[in-house]
Amino acid sequence: MQTEVLMKKARLKDWEIEAIKEAIKNVDKDAKIILFGSRVDLTKKGGDINLLIFSKK
Repeated sequence: MQTEVLMKKARLKDWEIEAIKEAIKNVDKDAKIILFGSRVDLTKKGGDINLLIFSKK
């Protein structure tokens, strides 16, 4: 199974999303990653990156 990433509408660059996916995939290729918080609000600027990761490891 492939890592599922719910970051489609986020204020992140493609390379940032890929780096997050790769780092988590190296630990658990089946992890589900959800971005939440201010980064999913397209009207805001800046902010930290909040991730919720579901893993069986």
